[in-house]
Amino acid sequence: MTLARKLAACASAAAIATAGAAWAQEKVVSERTLTQQTDWQQYHNVSAEQLKGFIDANNSRIVDLDVNSASPLRFSAALVANKAPHASGWWWYYGLTEAQVNAKLQENNARLTDIDPYLDGNNLRFAVVMKPNTGADATGWWWYFAQTPAQLSAKLDEHKARLIDLERYTVGGQTRFAAIMVSNQGAKATGWWWYHGQTAAEVTQRIDTHKARLLDIERQGAGANERYDIVLVPNTGSSAIGWWWYRGVSAQVLLEQARRHGARLVDIEPPKGGASGYAGVLIDNGMVKNGDCGGAFAGVDKRITDWMKAQEIPGGSAAIVKGDKLVYACAFGYADIATGRETKPKDLFRIASIAKPLTSAAIRKLEADGKLARTDKMLDRLGSFKPDEPYEDDKLDDITIQHLLDHKGGWNWKKMGFDPMFYTEQTAAALGTTPPSTCTQNIRYVFQNVKLSFTPGGGIDKNDYSNFGYCILGRIVHANGGMTYENYVKQKILDPVRVTDMRIGKSLASGRFPGEVQYYDVPFRSDVDSVFAGEPEKVQPPDGGFYLEAMDAHGGWIGSSLDIARFARFADPAPYGGGNWSHQGGLPGTSTIVSRSGDEVIAIYFNSQNRSTAADPAVAFANLASDARASVTRWPGSDLWGKYGYGPRRAK
Repeated sequence: MTLARKLAACASAAAIATAGAAWAQEKVVSERTLTQQTDWQQYHNVSAEQLKGFIDANNSRIVDLDVNSASPLRFSAALVANKAPHASGWWWYYGLTEAQVNAKLQENNARLTDIDPYLDGNNLRFAVVMKPNTGADATGWWWYFAQTPAQLSAKLDEHKARLIDLERYTVGGQTRFAAIMVSNQGAKATGWWWYHGQTAAEVTQRIDTHKARLLDIERQGAGANERYDIVLVPNTGSSAIGWWWYRGVSAQVLLEQARRHGARLVDIEPPKGGASGYAGVLIDNGMVKNGDCGGAFAGVDKRITDWMKAQEIPGGSAAIVKGDKLVYACAFGYADIATGRETKPKDLFRIASIAKPLTSAAIRKLEADGKLARTDKMLDRLGSFKPDEPYEDDKLDDITIQHLLDHKGGWNWKKMGFDPMFYTEQTAAALGTTPPSTCTQNIRYVFQNVKLSFTPGGGIDKNDYSNFGYCILGRIVHANGGMTYENYVKQKILDPVRVTDMRIGKSLASGRFPGEVQYYDVPFRSDVDSVFAGEPEKVQPPDGGFYLEAMDAHGGWIGSSLDIARFARFADPAPYGGGNWSHQGGLPGTSTIVSRSGDEVIAIYFNSQNRSTAADPAVAFANLASDARASVTRWPGSDLWGKYGYGPRRAK
């Protein structure tokens, strides 16, 4: 091991410095490379004593350490659990002189993995992280400080080395760099690049040009003068991993983005020198899972987590039924990225349009009990929910219950220019009622003001898909079932198969039920106007941007993936008269699918909307479910229904 002494500083205005080497997998500083799922933590603007307490409490080690301020001394740090496969001997120190750093390195037979220089008054001091430089992980390495870019480039060439950590600081009004470099020869060599003084746009350009990822980032300046110093390594082929970088965000947002990606923080840059917010680099951290996962269903796990990673979905849940047995019940990621609450198999999700099979089953139950026939005319079965005449279109008289079930009632939302179920503020204004409008009020407005788009029983356009038609069906269930739509479905459809937790959800985040997940739009989405009067006036779209309660019969239910899998397998009457069927659901913050094939059912829920980049996202989602089910080559004999609290089905 070679330890470099302080070099004389000389000014240099070099804008870019680069270095390259053989293309091999990056094997050094594995704490910024390994993606096996593990516990991790991030802390911001904490004292040394606080950081020590966190390290001890979590049995963790520091991956990245940065000084927020020197007086008082405060740190930001990214930690990883110090256990396999991330286990390592390690040490960290602060307030050291150059000589003290070197003494600690010799004492511990170690090498530096992270360094941050800072001024204690007029004295240059170092905060450092080091690990043993022995065994298979040993490598040639060097550290330097008080360097200009030109001097660093010369040292890199001299040692045939590459950078693993780069820190910028100012002393005597001059910008200088501290750096850690490792030998870039032999089996541990990799392609790599470094640049300094880059704008954010230039950083993105460098990443794209080299098909690389950030290994280390340093930031200085603010606003239009904000610049970055970066170290890149290739991110292609066998060495490619999932990774992300963010800048100008709060510490909380950085943490939430890590949870959204199923990632962990490996580099943190506090707001210094007038910079706004934090910058950080994240890498894939596998996926948190809870429940009965893996084993014979490892292929299911992988397909679902790959889908979640690709679409930045925070949380998911899946269930598989084979024969009469629940054989798979697995939850993925986070139910709440703000609090870090992990998703559990019994967590409740909005099921969106999977509510329609529930409503269809309710109609068939009413028919089986002699309360109505699917050939009955809609207006004859609406009871007190039938609006006052006159109606805008005489053909309303011709619509049957079956037409509504088949989306052939006559409404094409594209030709209408709106979906009545997402038009609640405008409808309320037209009717002179308090927004948002209810399903019953939507029926009144449409019947009295809107022409049908096509003759009932016709229609072949995908835009004939009618949420509004199922709103009407919900009122028919109420009018003919002797109780509210929700209670009828609970008592006549769900309770006989011992599904007891499903219910109509609430629009606002403040109305979430115990065990219900939070719902997420795309990251950094601007707030929208709430459909409700009063506070909050602005919301994220899933949290009051639409009126979920009015969508009860076509999209308002919440439940677990286990609940809907049980319904799909055992409901009597079956929603579509038996046989194979599949249905998807989607709302801002929600994507769901349930598919039945013979005696097999798979249900998958996510707390973010399907944003597949495939030509047809719905087909891609259907393929996810079918491919996941097809990946199972061995069916376990165990039955998990009892474990998750489901009793035997009630006798007919």
